[in-house]
Amino acid sequence: MKRTALFLSLFLILFPLFSAERFALKAKRVVTVSGAPMEGGVLLINKGRIERVLSYQDPLPEGYPLVEFKEGTVYPGLINLYSSLGITGVGWGSVWNDSKEVGNLNPQLSTFSAFYPWSNLLPIVRSFGTLTVLVAPNGGAVSGRASLMKTSGWNPDEMVLERDAALIVQLIDKRPAREKETMAPAPSKRTKEVREFLQASRVYSLRACAGEKQAYSPLYEATRFLWEKKRPVIFAANTVEEIREAIKISQEFAIPGVLLGAYEGEKLLPEIRLSGLPVILSSLYEGNHKWEEGYDMVYRLPGLLEKSEIPFAFSFYSSANAFDFPVQAGRAVAYGLSSEGAVKALTMTPARIMGLKDRGSIDVGSWADLIVLDGDLLEGTTKVLAVFCEGKRIQGMDYFQREAERASRRESGE
Repeated sequence: MKRTALFLSLFLILFPLFSAERFALKAKRVVTVSGAPMEGGVLLINKGRIERVLSYQDPLPEGYPLVEFKEGTVYPGLINLYSSLGITGVGWGSVWNDSKEVGNLNPQLSTFSAFYPWSNLLPIVRSFGTLTVLVAPNGGAVSGRASLMKTSGWNPDEMVLERDAALIVQLIDKRPAREKETMAPAPSKRTKEVREFLQASRVYSLRACAGEKQAYSPLYEATRFLWEKKRPVIFAANTVEEIREAIKISQEFAIPGVLLGAYEGEKLLPEIRLSGLPVILSSLYEGNHKWEEGYDMVYRLPGLLEKSEIPFAFSFYSSANAFDFPVQAGRAVAYGLSSEGAVKALTMTPARIMGLKDRGSIDVGSWADLIVLDGDLLEGTTKVLAVFCEGKRIQGMDYFQREAERASRRESGE
Protein backbone atom coordinates (compact mmCIF):
# COMPACT_ATOMS: atom_id res chain seq x y z
CA MET A 1 0.00 0.00 0.00
CA LYS A 2 2.81 2.39 0.91
CA ARG A 3 4.61 1.49 -2.27
CA THR A 4 1.49 2.25 -4.33
CA ALA A 5 1.02 5.60 -2.61
CA LEU A 6 4.65 6.50 -3.24
CA PHE A 7 4.32 5.58 -6.93
CA LEU A 8 1.20 7.71 -7.31
CA SER A 9 2.90 10.66 -5.64
CA LEU A 10 5.89 10.43 -7.96
CA PHE A 11 3.57 10.02 -10.95
CA LEU A 12 1.64 13.18 -10.10
CA ILE A 13 4.86 15.13 -9.62
CA LEU A 14 6.53 13.98 -12.86
CA PHE A 15 3.46 13.73 -15.09
CA PRO A 16 3.32 17.44 -16.06
CA LEU A 17 6.99 17.38 -17.09
CA PHE A 18 6.58 14.61 -19.60
CA SER A 19 3.01 14.69 -20.89
CA ALA A 20 1.98 18.33 -21.22
CA GLU A 21 0.41 18.48 -24.67
CA ARG A 22 0.34 22.26 -24.78
CA PHE A 23 2.79 24.83 -23.47
CA ALA A 24 4.44 28.10 -24.39
CA LEU A 25 8.21 28.29 -24.75
CA LYS A 26 9.52 31.81 -24.19
CA ALA A 27 13.12 32.84 -24.84
CA LYS A 28 15.26 35.90 -25.31
CA ARG A 29 15.99 34.93 -28.92
CA VAL A 30 14.52 32.48 -31.44
CA VAL A 31 16.57 31.37 -34.46
CA THR A 32 14.01 30.06 -36.92
CA VAL A 33 16.63 29.27 -39.63
CA SER A 34 13.96 29.53 -42.34
CA GLY A 35 13.61 33.26 -41.64
CA ALA A 36 15.19 36.09 -39.71
CA PRO A 37 15.99 35.50 -36.00
CA MET A 38 13.46 36.90 -33.53
CA GLU A 39 14.61 39.04 -30.63
CA GLY A 40 12.19 37.89 -27.98
CA GLY A 41 9.88 35.10 -29.09
CA VAL A 42 7.25 32.71 -27.81
CA LEU A 43 6.54 29.32 -29.36
CA LEU A 44 3.12 27.78 -28.77
CA ILE A 45 3.56 24.01 -28.84
CA ASN A 46 0.63 21.65 -29.14
CA LYS A 47 0.83 17.86 -29.42
CA GLY A 48 4.52 17.98 -30.25
CA ARG A 49 4.28 20.52 -33.05
CA ILE A 50 4.75 24.27 -33.27
CA GLU A 51 1.28 25.77 -33.41
CA ARG A 52 2.14 29.48 -33.49
CA VAL A 53 5.16 31.76 -33.28
CA LEU A 54 4.55 34.93 -31.25
CA SER A 55 6.59 37.94 -30.21
CA TYR A 56 6.97 39.19 -26.64
CA GLN A 57 4.31 41.82 -27.31
CA ASP A 58 1.63 39.33 -28.36
CA PRO A 59 -0.76 38.25 -25.59
CA LEU A 60 -0.26 34.71 -24.32
CA PRO A 61 -3.42 32.62 -24.81
CA GLU A 62 -4.90 30.70 -21.91
CA GLY A 63 -4.25 27.01 -21.46
CA TYR A 64 -0.54 27.18 -22.35
CA PRO A 65 1.71 26.77 -19.28
CA LEU A 66 4.76 29.00 -19.65
CA VAL A 67 8.29 27.60 -19.84
CA GLU A 68 10.65 30.58 -19.87
CA PHE A 69 14.37 30.99 -20.52
CA LYS A 70 15.07 34.67 -19.95
CA GLU A 71 18.63 34.48 -21.30
CA GLY A 72 18.14 31.54 -23.66
CA THR A 73 18.32 31.22 -27.43
CA VAL A 74 16.13 28.63 -29.15
CA TYR A 75 17.41 26.71 -32.20
CA PRO A 76 16.00 23.76 -34.13
CA GLY A 77 17.54 20.45 -33.09
CA LEU A 78 20.70 19.50 -34.97
CA ILE A 79 20.67 16.82 -37.68
CA ASN A 80 23.72 14.63 -38.35
CA LEU A 81 23.53 12.86 -41.71
CA TYR A 82 26.41 10.40 -41.29
CA SER A 83 26.74 8.93 -37.82
CA SER A 84 27.76 5.71 -36.09
CA LEU A 85 25.42 6.33 -33.16
CA GLY A 86 23.95 3.10 -31.82
CA ILE A 87 26.16 0.81 -33.91
CA THR A 88 29.57 1.53 -32.37
CA GLY A 89 30.90 2.02 -28.87
CA VAL A 90 33.58 4.34 -27.55
CA GLY A 91 36.37 2.16 -28.91
CA TRP A 92 36.70 0.46 -32.28
CA GLY A 93 37.05 -3.14 -31.17
CA SER A 94 35.09 -5.65 -33.23
CA VAL A 95 32.99 -6.67 -30.21
CA TRP A 96 31.21 -3.30 -30.02
CA ASN A 97 31.49 -2.27 -33.67
CA ASP A 98 28.56 -3.01 -35.99
CA SER A 99 29.39 -0.32 -38.56
CA LYS A 100 30.84 -2.70 -41.16
CA GLU A 101 30.69 -6.33 -42.22
CA VAL A 102 32.94 -8.61 -44.24
CA GLY A 103 32.33 -8.75 -47.97
CA ASN A 104 32.07 -6.05 -50.60
CA LEU A 105 28.33 -6.05 -51.34
CA ASN A 106 26.08 -5.87 -48.26
CA PRO A 107 22.86 -4.05 -49.25
CA GLN A 108 20.79 -6.53 -47.23
CA LEU A 109 22.31 -5.15 -44.00
CA SER A 110 20.35 -2.44 -42.22
CA THR A 111 21.66 -0.28 -39.39
CA PHE A 112 18.16 -0.36 -37.91
CA SER A 113 18.54 -4.05 -37.05
CA ALA A 114 21.86 -3.32 -35.30
CA PHE A 115 20.81 -0.11 -33.57
CA TYR A 116 21.30 -0.20 -29.79
CA PRO A 117 18.98 2.39 -28.18
CA TRP A 118 20.53 2.08 -24.70
CA SER A 119 24.00 3.13 -25.76
CA ASN A 120 25.69 5.43 -23.23
CA LEU A 121 26.67 7.65 -26.14
CA LEU A 122 23.07 8.38 -27.13
CA PRO A 123 22.17 10.72 -24.23
CA ILE A 124 25.52 12.48 -24.72
CA VAL A 125 24.77 13.13 -28.38
CA ARG A 126 21.30 14.36 -27.48
CA SER A 127 22.44 16.59 -24.63
CA PHE A 128 24.76 18.41 -27.04
CA GLY A 129 21.82 19.22 -29.31
CA THR A 130 21.69 16.50 -31.99
CA LEU A 131 18.11 15.20 -32.18
CA THR A 132 18.13 13.38 -35.54
CA VAL A 133 20.83 11.16 -37.03
CA LEU A 134 21.31 9.11 -40.16
CA VAL A 135 22.89 5.96 -38.76
CA ALA A 136 25.11 4.70 -41.57
CA PRO A 137 27.35 1.69 -42.25
CA ASN A 138 30.76 2.27 -43.84
CA GLY A 139 32.32 -0.98 -45.06
CA GLY A 140 32.77 -2.51 -48.51
CA ALA A 141 31.64 -1.06 -51.84
CA VAL A 142 27.92 -1.26 -51.03
CA SER A 143 27.93 -0.79 -47.27
CA GLY A 144 24.23 -1.27 -46.58
CA ARG A 145 21.09 0.68 -45.74
CA ALA A 146 21.16 3.71 -43.48
CA SER A 147 18.31 4.42 -41.05
CA LEU A 148 17.04 7.85 -40.05
CA MET A 149 16.62 7.84 -36.28
CA LYS A 150 15.53 10.21 -33.52
CA THR A 151 17.78 10.37 -30.48
CA SER A 152 14.85 10.06 -28.09
CA GLY A 153 12.59 7.09 -27.43
CA TRP A 154 12.44 3.82 -25.55
CA ASN A 155 13.24 1.39 -28.36
CA PRO A 156 14.20 1.47 -32.06
CA ASP A 157 10.58 1.31 -33.21
CA GLU A 158 9.80 4.49 -31.27
CA MET A 159 12.93 6.23 -32.51
CA VAL A 160 12.88 5.41 -36.21
CA LEU A 161 11.80 8.00 -38.78
CA GLU A 162 12.65 5.83 -41.78
CA ARG A 163 14.25 2.40 -41.75
CA ASP A 164 15.55 2.45 -45.32
CA ALA A 165 16.42 6.11 -45.73
CA ALA A 166 19.40 5.72 -48.07
CA LEU A 167 21.87 3.24 -49.53
CA ILE A 168 25.52 3.88 -48.65
CA VAL A 169 28.01 3.30 -51.48
CA GLN A 170 31.77 3.69 -51.11
CA LEU A 171 33.51 4.89 -54.28
CA ILE A 172 36.68 5.94 -52.47
CA ASP A 173 39.68 4.20 -54.02
CA LYS A 174 41.60 2.67 -51.14
CA ARG A 175 44.64 1.59 -53.13
CA PRO A 176 48.03 2.73 -51.77
CA ALA A 177 48.96 6.28 -52.82
CA ARG A 178 52.05 5.08 -54.72
CA GLU A 179 49.95 2.71 -56.81
CA LYS A 180 47.47 5.47 -57.66
CA GLU A 181 50.25 7.81 -58.81
CA THR A 182 51.83 5.23 -61.13
CA MET A 183 48.55 4.25 -62.83
CA ALA A 184 46.53 6.37 -65.23
CA PRO A 185 43.22 7.66 -63.80
CA ALA A 186 40.43 5.24 -64.68
CA PRO A 187 37.22 3.96 -63.12
CA SER A 188 38.29 1.66 -60.32
CA LYS A 189 37.26 -1.96 -59.94
CA ARG A 190 35.02 -0.82 -57.10
CA THR A 191 33.17 1.67 -59.33
CA LYS A 192 32.60 -1.01 -61.97
CA GLU A 193 31.27 -3.37 -59.32
CA VAL A 194 28.85 -0.72 -58.04
CA ARG A 195 27.54 -0.06 -61.56
CA GLU A 196 26.95 -3.75 -62.23
CA PHE A 197 25.18 -4.16 -58.91
CA LEU A 198 22.85 -1.18 -59.44
CA GLN A 199 22.00 -2.36 -62.96
CA ALA A 200 21.09 -5.85 -61.72
CA SER A 201 19.12 -4.35 -58.82
CA ARG A 202 17.12 -2.11 -61.15
CA VAL A 203 16.27 -5.00 -63.50
CA TYR A 204 15.23 -7.15 -60.53
CA SER A 205 12.96 -4.40 -59.21
CA LEU A 206 11.35 -3.77 -62.61
CA ARG A 207 10.60 -7.48 -63.04
CA ALA A 208 9.23 -7.74 -59.51
CA CYS A 209 6.90 -4.79 -60.10
CA ALA A 210 5.72 -6.37 -63.35
CA GLY A 211 4.94 -9.62 -61.54
CA GLU A 212 7.48 -11.68 -63.47
CA LYS A 213 8.88 -14.81 -61.88
CA GLN A 214 12.57 -14.69 -61.03
CA ALA A 215 15.02 -16.23 -58.61
CA TYR A 216 14.80 -14.58 -55.21
CA SER A 217 17.85 -12.49 -54.32
CA PRO A 218 18.25 -11.02 -50.82
CA LEU A 219 20.73 -8.49 -52.22
CA TYR A 220 18.42 -7.09 -54.87
CA GLU A 221 15.28 -7.47 -52.77
CA ALA A 222 16.91 -5.24 -50.15
CA THR A 223 17.41 -2.42 -52.66
CA ARG A 224 13.95 -2.29 -54.20
CA PHE A 225 13.27 0.76 -52.02
CA LEU A 226 15.71 2.72 -54.20
CA TRP A 227 13.63 2.30 -57.33
CA GLU A 228 10.12 2.10 -55.86
CA LYS A 229 10.39 4.84 -53.22
CA LYS A 230 13.08 6.91 -54.98
CA ARG A 231 15.35 6.99 -51.94
CA PRO A 232 18.86 8.40 -52.37
CA VAL A 233 22.20 6.72 -52.80
CA ILE A 234 24.88 8.40 -50.72
CA PHE A 235 28.19 8.13 -52.58
CA ALA A 236 31.35 8.41 -50.49
CA ALA A 237 33.66 10.14 -52.97
CA ASN A 238 36.70 12.34 -52.35
CA THR A 239 38.82 12.75 -55.48
CA VAL A 240 37.87 14.50 -58.71
CA GLU A 241 37.53 11.13 -60.47
CA GLU A 242 35.36 9.64 -57.70
CA ILE A 243 33.07 12.68 -57.57
CA ARG A 244 32.60 12.60 -61.34
CA GLU A 245 31.83 8.89 -61.25
CA ALA A 246 29.23 9.46 -58.51
CA ILE A 247 27.55 12.15 -60.63
CA LYS A 248 27.59 9.90 -63.71
CA ILE A 249 26.12 6.93 -61.87
CA SER A 250 23.36 9.07 -60.36
CA GLN A 251 22.46 10.42 -63.80
CA GLU A 252 22.74 7.08 -65.61
CA PHE A 253 20.37 5.33 -63.21
CA ALA A 254 18.14 8.38 -62.59
CA ILE A 255 18.33 7.96 -58.84
CA PRO A 256 18.68 10.73 -56.27
CA GLY A 257 22.34 11.00 -55.36
CA VAL A 258 24.21 12.67 -52.50
CA LEU A 259 27.96 13.22 -52.32
CA LEU A 260 29.64 12.28 -49.05
CA GLY A 261 33.04 13.78 -48.25
CA ALA A 262 33.82 15.53 -51.56
CA TYR A 263 37.32 16.37 -50.33
CA GLU A 264 38.39 17.76 -53.74
CA GLY A 265 35.00 19.34 -54.35
CA GLU A 266 36.40 22.84 -54.79
CA LYS A 267 37.93 21.70 -58.09
CA LEU A 268 34.50 20.70 -59.44
CA LEU A 269 32.12 23.32 -58.07
CA PRO A 270 30.42 24.10 -61.45
CA GLU A 271 29.94 20.38 -62.20
CA ILE A 272 28.54 19.62 -58.76
CA ARG A 273 26.13 22.56 -58.97
CA LEU A 274 24.98 21.53 -62.47
CA SER A 275 24.40 17.95 -61.30
CA GLY A 276 22.06 19.07 -58.52
CA LEU A 277 23.64 16.66 -56.04
CA PRO A 278 23.83 17.96 -52.47
CA VAL A 279 26.93 17.36 -50.36
CA ILE A 280 27.36 15.84 -46.91
CA LEU A 281 30.71 16.96 -45.55
CA SER A 282 32.60 14.47 -43.44
CA SER A 283 34.52 15.60 -40.37
CA LEU A 284 36.47 18.82 -40.93
CA TYR A 285 39.20 17.37 -38.72
CA GLU A 286 40.32 15.15 -41.57
CA GLY A 287 43.95 15.90 -42.39
CA ASN A 288 44.96 17.18 -45.81
CA HIS A 289 45.87 14.42 -48.23
CA LYS A 290 48.77 16.38 -49.75
CA TRP A 291 50.74 19.12 -48.01
CA GLU A 292 50.77 21.38 -51.06
CA GLU A 293 46.97 21.64 -51.02
CA GLY A 294 47.18 23.99 -48.04
CA TYR A 295 46.36 23.31 -44.42
CA ASP A 296 42.94 24.94 -44.78
CA MET A 297 41.56 22.93 -47.71
CA VAL A 298 38.90 21.14 -45.66
CA TYR A 299 37.87 24.42 -43.97
CA ARG A 300 37.58 26.34 -47.27
CA LEU A 301 35.13 23.95 -48.90
CA PRO A 302 31.96 24.83 -46.89
CA GLY A 303 32.26 28.53 -47.76
CA LEU A 304 32.90 27.72 -51.43
CA LEU A 305 29.85 25.44 -51.55
CA GLU A 306 27.74 28.21 -50.05
CA LYS A 307 28.95 30.78 -52.60
CA SER A 308 28.25 28.29 -55.39
CA GLU A 309 24.71 27.75 -54.03
CA ILE A 310 25.29 24.02 -53.58
CA PRO A 311 23.22 22.55 -50.71
CA PHE A 312 25.46 20.96 -48.11
CA ALA A 313 25.29 19.58 -44.59
CA PHE A 314 27.84 18.85 -41.89
CA SER A 315 28.29 15.39 -40.40
CA PHE A 316 30.37 13.76 -37.68
CA TYR A 317 30.69 9.99 -37.80
CA SER A 318 32.19 9.47 -34.35
CA SER A 319 29.46 9.69 -31.71
CA ALA A 320 32.07 9.78 -28.96
CA ASN A 321 32.97 13.33 -30.05
CA ALA A 322 29.41 14.61 -30.38
CA PHE A 323 30.15 17.88 -28.63
CA ASP A 324 32.36 18.88 -31.58
CA PHE A 325 29.58 18.57 -34.18
CA PRO A 326 28.47 22.24 -34.11
CA VAL A 327 31.97 23.46 -33.19
CA GLN A 328 33.48 22.31 -36.49
CA ALA A 329 30.81 24.29 -38.33
CA GLY A 330 31.88 27.32 -36.32
CA ARG A 331 35.48 26.82 -37.40
CA ALA A 332 34.43 26.82 -41.05
CA VAL A 333 32.99 30.32 -40.49
CA ALA A 334 36.55 31.57 -39.98
CA TYR A 335 37.34 30.42 -43.55
CA GLY A 336 34.54 32.08 -45.50
CA LEU A 337 31.29 30.38 -44.49
CA SER A 338 28.56 32.69 -43.18
CA SER A 339 27.20 32.11 -39.67
CA GLU A 340 23.69 31.75 -41.12
CA GLY A 341 24.95 29.17 -43.63
CA ALA A 342 26.69 27.20 -40.89
CA VAL A 343 23.53 26.99 -38.77
CA LYS A 344 21.47 26.04 -41.82
CA ALA A 345 23.95 23.26 -42.67
CA LEU A 346 23.40 21.80 -39.19
CA THR A 347 19.61 21.97 -39.26
CA MET A 348 17.40 22.82 -42.23
CA THR A 349 19.58 21.71 -45.15
CA PRO A 350 20.18 18.16 -43.86
CA ALA A 351 16.45 17.88 -43.18
CA ARG A 352 15.65 18.86 -46.78
CA ILE A 353 18.31 16.54 -48.20
CA MET A 354 16.52 13.63 -46.52
CA GLY A 355 13.04 14.87 -47.41
CA LEU A 356 12.10 15.95 -43.88
CA LYS A 357 9.85 18.96 -44.48
CA ASP A 358 8.68 19.29 -40.87
CA ARG A 359 12.05 19.28 -39.10
CA GLY A 360 15.16 21.43 -39.14
CA SER A 361 13.47 24.83 -38.80
CA ILE A 362 11.12 26.66 -36.46
CA ASP A 363 7.94 27.07 -38.50
CA VAL A 364 4.25 26.62 -37.88
CA GLY A 365 3.44 22.92 -38.28
CA SER A 366 7.01 21.71 -37.74
CA TRP A 367 7.84 19.19 -35.05
CA ALA A 368 9.06 20.90 -31.88
CA ASP A 369 12.58 19.46 -31.98
CA LEU A 370 14.24 22.32 -30.14
CA ILE A 371 17.38 23.12 -28.17
CA VAL A 372 17.79 26.09 -25.84
CA LEU A 373 21.31 27.51 -25.48
CA ASP A 374 22.89 30.17 -23.33
CA GLY A 375 24.67 31.71 -26.32
CA ASP A 376 25.65 31.22 -29.96
CA LEU A 377 25.37 27.69 -31.35
CA LEU A 378 28.73 27.92 -33.11
CA GLU A 379 30.75 28.89 -30.04
CA GLY A 380 32.60 26.12 -28.20
CA THR A 381 31.81 27.57 -24.76
CA THR A 382 28.03 27.65 -25.27
CA LYS A 383 25.98 25.37 -23.02
CA VAL A 384 22.74 23.57 -23.79
CA LEU A 385 20.10 24.61 -21.26
CA ALA A 386 17.23 22.39 -22.41
CA VAL A 387 16.31 19.83 -25.06
CA PHE A 388 12.80 19.25 -26.44
CA CYS A 389 12.17 16.22 -28.66
CA GLU A 390 8.82 16.50 -30.45
CA GLY A 391 7.65 18.86 -27.72
CA LYS A 392 8.74 16.67 -24.79
CA ARG A 393 11.46 18.01 -22.58
CA ILE A 394 14.20 15.46 -21.94
CA GLN A 395 14.88 15.28 -18.21
CA GLY A 396 17.49 12.54 -18.00
CA MET A 397 21.17 13.41 -17.54
CA ASP A 398 24.05 11.99 -19.55
CA TYR A 399 27.35 10.79 -18.11
CA PHE A 400 29.03 14.21 -18.20
CA GLN A 401 26.07 15.94 -16.55
CA ARG A 402 25.96 13.35 -13.78
CA GLU A 403 29.69 13.74 -13.20
CA ALA A 404 29.40 17.54 -13.13
CA GLU A 405 26.63 17.29 -10.55
CA ARG A 406 28.70 14.88 -8.45
CA ALA A 407 31.71 17.23 -8.65
CA SER A 408 29.57 20.18 -7.54
CA ARG A 409 28.79 18.19 -4.37
CA ARG A 410 32.49 17.34 -3.99
CA GLU A 411 31.76 13.62 -3.92
CA SER A 412 34.41 11.03 -4.75
CA GLY A 413 33.91 8.62 -7.61
CA GLU A 414 32.08 5.36 -7.22
